[in-house]
Amino acid sequence: PMMRKSTADLAAAAFCLVIAAMFCAQSSDLEGVSLFYPMGLLGFIIAGGLTLVIMGLYKRRQSEALPDGEAVTLRRVGIICATSAAYAILVELLGFYSASAIFLLGSTMLLHDVGDWKKSALAGCILTVIMCAAVWACFGMLLRVPTPEGLLF
Repeated sequence: PMMRKSTADLAAAAFCLVIAAMFCAQSSDLEGVSLFYPMGLLGFIIAGGLTLVIMGLYKRRQSEALPDGEAVTLRRVGIICATSAAYAILVELLGFYSASAIFLLGSTMLLHDVGDWKKSALAGCILTVIMCAAVWACFGMLLRVPTPEGLLF
């Protein structure tokens, strides 16, 4: 089943705002410098969510149907929602880097449209290594901002 682009935008907006609320609740015990990054991230997530609300309402008003080449399936939306919710839980259990590696690799393989699973796995591994290394270098080494810890590290 497919949905209209305006509905997809509004669903993505709601999801962004729910994630922002969850991050806000989790960062309530932070103070001082350690609060700087989470609040900046929250600002971007909220701004993105509000932008999607505006776009969705505008498209709904214009009664824009999906172009043939950009089908938004409920299955993909469900996968994204489920993996994102699992990621939020895994961050608390396993720690940021372990959960991020699992999330990025798994999501890339599930959502990658190439038929060859080996290419999906390779793309997922490359993305995972680059993203985790970039976050570690920027926030861990450069800014010295701690990431959530869990059972693994």
